[in-house]
Amino acid sequence: MSTSLDDNSASRPLPSSGLENLSPAPASAPPPIPTTTSRPASDNGWVWGWSIFILLLSFAPFVWAYYASPEDGRFMGFLWNAPDGNSYLSRMEAGRRGEWLMHLNFTAEEHPGVLLYPHYYLLGKLAGLVGLPNVFVFHLARLAAGGLLLWASWRFICRYFTASTRRRTAFLLVCLGSGLGWLAWPLGLKDSTDLWVAESQTFFSILAQPHYPLATVLLIFSLLWLQDAFEATDRRMARFSFLKAAAGGFGLGIVHPFLVITLGVVGGLYLLRLQIAARQFEWSKWLGLVAVGLVALPMPLYTFLVTAGDPVYAEWMRQNQILSPLPFYYLLGYGFLALFAAVGGWWAERLAPPEERGRWQLVTTWVVATAVLLYVPLSFQRRFVEGLHLPVVLLATAGFYYLTRQWRPGRQRRRAGQFVLLTSLSTFLVLGIFVGNIFSRGPNGDVHPLFLNGEEVTALNWLRANTARTDTVMTGPLLGNYIPAWAGNRVFYGHDLETIRRDQKIGQVERFYQFKMSRQEMTDFIGQNGIRYVYFGPEESAIFATRDGPATANPPDEDINDELAGLNLQDLGWSPAFVNSRVQIYRTTVK
Repeated sequence: MSTSLDDNSASRPLPSSGLENLSPAPASAPPPIPTTTSRPASDNGWVWGWSIFILLLSFAPFVWAYYASPEDGRFMGFLWNAPDGNSYLSRMEAGRRGEWLMHLNFTAEEHPGVLLYPHYYLLGKLAGLVGLPNVFVFHLARLAAGGLLLWASWRFICRYFTASTRRRTAFLLVCLGSGLGWLAWPLGLKDSTDLWVAESQTFFSILAQPHYPLATVLLIFSLLWLQDAFEATDRRMARFSFLKAAAGGFGLGIVHPFLVITLGVVGGLYLLRLQIAARQFEWSKWLGLVAVGLVALPMPLYTFLVTAGDPVYAEWMRQNQILSPLPFYYLLGYGFLALFAAVGGWWAERLAPPEERGRWQLVTTWVVATAVLLYVPLSFQRRFVEGLHLPVVLLATAGFYYLTRQWRPGRQRRRAGQFVLLTSLSTFLVLGIFVGNIFSRGPNGDVHPLFLNGEEVTALNWLRANTARTDTVMTGPLLGNYIPAWAGNRVFYGHDLETIRRDQKIGQVERFYQFKMSRQEMTDFIGQNGIRYVYFGPEESAIFATRDGPATANPPDEDINDELAGLNLQDLGWSPAFVNSRVQIYRTTVK
């Protein structure tokens, strides 16, 4: 039994709402599956309109934050996960200065430069070339990659749906669809992945970082080109498709090396399923797939070798644990999409017409393979969720239209709109969280860490103009995250994942700024870590105020000079290098 979904279902005994308008061909001569799918011109304006709206929606909170910054705060460019955002800005700053090799500027240990994240170094060079701030170019790149992702998703959708209503429903679900985080959060289930794993949702990934959507674009097209190669009956066309897939895989290896595993696993399982169904083995297809893997492999292999071969990078990878939550939280994170996707997967595997079923096996294989990869014993297992949103949406759309196949077209369209709205509630909650951070304050009423005061920004600019990248700055954890991004220096502590031996160092930061080290200990500490500058601002003054026990409030910024005056810092070999009303920077004599 097969069920082909079609808009023209009123005259059929069992109306259906499936995916293609292909008519069954005689069993003796099945028609070849087309390798291209038409996209009606009537949909072009609609897709462009929604794409522009989604991109503007993803940009609006940042514009709002820029113009609605608190009187005593300056927006630094991020409304979510600023530590990682500043990590990428630090690489852009290094690229702007002419570098190509990455250093972990959030730790003081000496280590060699390696060729990782070259796309951010390229962005930094572009920012310097056009004379725009790094953070502005970062967000432009985020929007550009987001636009590419929406376009690639539409191309993928059009390969599976002929009817315009199905295509539009799927595209809206890609743009806005999410899970049940909006319901789980008030119940205390804050680990629902749609609220914190940006890669798991299309809109959230566009909202977060540029390399998330860019990597997903490369994965989508690589899989599409592999599908073209597997389906092609002409060898020249197959070779050309393999060539495009290899180029996509090579780019994927540069942007997000671990996704090459997804490409290889999904591509290999999909080809195996096709050949088992056809009861024939084609060596040429397997050789083509192996060639794609070999082209995509160099950057992942290089990444593994350089991070395993140096003790600093090895420690970075050891503490860089990106593990999956329990499966329950992924199910919450996809919510009704997961429920309808289960129905759509059953339809695709059991009821889809034979001429469609082979193509749909790519989608079902992608979902199942990713579900397994999310729990393989690797430290970055959660990263495999990247790109999963698209196949889940495709299956959810198929499941929705299969379950509603007997409804009248008008009612079906209304319910589809309601389905999109229901699944988009978490997306708007995430937007609300981003906007809410604009108005948040710290525990003592101070400016939210996503903002810095003007004096701190002036101090960062001074460091950028008057110090070298290799100069290590001692500072508190918050400014330690901003200094590599905005001034380009190394810091002793600045990032939970990129500061080596972070647990030990956070205690050392507290002892240092509370002056609980003896004079000799402090001198040795500065010399051993190559600290060239010591930064004192509101954050460091607050740490200093806790030296005799918990402080009831942060000390007033204007009192920092009085607090430091009696410490005889010059006896430590420290000389004032920069001073304003809230910040003092001391130059040390490093032995």
